[in-house]
Amino acid sequence: MHPERVRSLTALAVGHPTAFGDACTAEADFVQLRRIWYMLLFQFQGVAEQWLSADDFRNFRHFFGSHPDLDSVVKRMKEPGALTAALNVYRAVLPPESLTGTVQLPPVTVPALGIWGAHDPYNTELGMTGSAAYMNAPWRYERLDEAGHWPHLDVPGKVNALLLDFLGSDAVRQQAG
Repeated sequence: MHPERVRSLTALAVGHPTAFGDACTAEADFVQLRRIWYMLLFQFQGVAEQWLSADDFRNFRHFFGSHPDLDSVVKRMKEPGALTAALNVYRAVLPPESLTGTVQLPPVTVPALGIWGAHDPYNTELGMTGSAAYMNAPWRYERLDEAGHWPHLDVPGKVNALLLDFLGSDAVRQQAG
């Protein structure tokens, strides 16, 4: 929304929000919608917190079981207000109407890098590759076959190398002026 404040954008797991909405409505078998059912649950303040935290965060542990540092995350989510704060990101940034393809955000006007893990249980590749249609600046896409939803945690060395290469690219340097 404010490209004058940034020199570049790197998206991990989820690309342009409009492309994400497109993916939710474009796939014939609604793969993306089935993967993100939790986003609707997260809209219900109090209900989501209770469901996730019950039985020592049993549902949270099951749902986010692919996170490589799950015990540490659960420990932080047990702190007062932490779980609600984490869910508020979904409530503020990804309301249900963002899943219908009707929310149209402006194109990205700074160089952008998208990184998606092939084992992502929550997002399909279409939401990231479809971001190309919403770029008015150089766009680079990287698929990591050995990563999931948290590529920066799954293969940090590879993600860091991609970031350093991208941030040192001519496109980003030119953006810096």
